[in-house]
Amino acid sequence: MGAVEFARRELALLSECGATFSLFNAYLRRAGGLIGQQHYKEAHEAIENALVILTHSFGYRTLADADFMAAWLAMQQGEMQRFDQHVRDALALLKRTEVHACLWSMDPRILPAVLARALTRDIETEQVRELIRHLALQAPPDAGTLWPWPIKVNLLGRFEVLRDGAPLESTRKPVKKPSALLKALACAGGGAVPVTQLLDWLWAESEADAAQKALDMALHRLRGLLGSNDAVRLADGRISLDATQIWVDAWAFESLCHQGTETAAPAADLYRGTLLPEDLDAVWSVPYREKLHDSFSRLICQQATELESQQRYAEALTLYTRGLAANDLVEAMYRGLMRCHLNLGRRADAVATFQRRKRTLASKLRTLPSEESVALATSAESVIA
Repeated sequence: MGAVEFARRELALLSECGATFSLFNAYLRRAGGLIGQQHYKEAHEAIENALVILTHSFGYRTLADADFMAAWLAMQQGEMQRFDQHVRDALALLKRTEVHACLWSMDPRILPAVLARALTRDIETEQVRELIRHLALQAPPDAGTLWPWPIKVNLLGRFEVLRDGAPLESTRKPVKKPSALLKALACAGGGAVPVTQLLDWLWAESEADAAQKALDMALHRLRGLLGSNDAVRLADGRISLDATQIWVDAWAFESLCHQGTETAAPAADLYRGTLLPEDLDAVWSVPYREKLHDSFSRLICQQATELESQQRYAEALTLYTRGLAANDLVEAMYRGLMRCHLNLGRRADAVATFQRRKRTLASKLRTLPSEESVALATSAESVIA
């Protein structure tokens, strides 16, 4: 029996029994199921029926439940003005009470999604964050930096751990093995790492028993530093970080990169530098660092190329410059930079960019510039001459 059919039968039974409060909740559960099936008209009717019941009994908290469900419906229909109003109405109702809404009638996935969107739309930000904390809501997959994450981990450009918004002292003077364990797990990109792999990475020089004891101790200390045993999970011989409790800048960057060009700007803002610059030689960091470098380079090139097509050469030039500051081995960025200089009438700067690229290739890769780069440089030099 599907959720919608179950809710329909539940409503019939509760109506016969006269269980008004349970009936109100059942209408909202039915609305949630109908929204999931994109039956928006029927969902709206279910919410309206819940509100009819509410006019005769209960209080502000249950009315807030109905407004949050109506906001979810509006969000699925793309009616964001209506979404904003329902969220503001719900929050205004909660302000009238000394306790937060119980929200017992909600699908556990709905309210976090509604509040995450409310944060992005700057709706009563502090009240929303406090509600999230009070209800201990799990972050939805697309929750961004505005969500009140219990733990944040920064890997791009520097290593930093924040707990409830405050930097952990231990990351300023690192607790070596717990910090290394956290970094290695974060470099898995959200996946679980086999215990055997972690032992090879972090305790390769130790005997098997000693290495296992050291890992157990590091795991215990890491959980203590983060203030949560559930934040670092051990199951089936694999260890992982809980993505509903821990936000990692590199993971967020990857997620934004996969969402398309419309998220290019916030993704580029997250990439504040190379991954864990203090651990360049760590074997567990190299593949992830290269993956993020490649993603960042593609992102910059796509966005800058789009700007070039709109003849916004100065903005494209700024992007290419930023990209090369993070990774100076991407020839496509040098070519883009040269094109921008040429279109802005800066022939000498285009030639200088080519010479810089030539030196970089010779010293780091021992290769020559491509024919396309040489052609751009020749064009610039001929004009100068």
